[in-house]
Amino acid sequence: MKTTLKILILISTILTSSIVAQDTTKTQTSLIIKTDIFMPIYSLATNYKAGSLTVEFGVKRRHSLQITGLVSNLIGTTQQYKSTQIIPAYKYFLSNKKPYTGFYTGLYIKGDQLTSISDYRQFSEPSYLEYKTTSMGGGLLFGYQNYIKKRIVVDILLGIGARQILNREIVKIENITFDVNKKTYLDALFALNIGYKF
Repeated sequence: MKTTLKILILISTILTSSIVAQDTTKTQTSLIIKTDIFMPIYSLATNYKAGSLTVEFGVKRRHSLQITGLVSNLIGTTQQYKSTQIIPAYKYFLSNKKPYTGFYTGLYIKGDQLTSISDYRQFSEPSYLEYKTTSMGGGLLFGYQNYIKKRIVVDILLGIGARQILNREIVKIENITFDVNKKTYLDALFALNIGYKF
């Protein structure tokens, strides 16, 4: 999986360089601020609470850079997860008709810091585990973005890639076996963003 991640990053870099070099359209800057409305809707039916804020900078008619900050918290009877993610992304819009609209493809990088607690101390065979994980990943991005009345932005995106655990630190452990090896995992993104174009 480490080799797969390296190959994916290399291919992504080559594709991005090629696309940027070929596009000589007129520069047109723009600023968009948006948030994922799927998260609060999903939170109503589950114990998963999350929020995000995304800032997108249009640098040419078909190129934009965005950065997302995401905080999430999942609290269950015996388990709790708290995560903070930073996700920079590059987007290339396939249509040249209107700046920063239509279908797009691109690349993303994700940095994630996760705190996990598993507490089974109330059971007949009690155990407890608390650990912190830092991971880094990235992959390919696909989506569709458009405007409602020129200023309201709707952005649906999907990303798929790989994520490598860089560090895993055990804070507290009782009566449980836990694997601290660094591993590579499949990574995915999904968002239904609503925002405003300045």
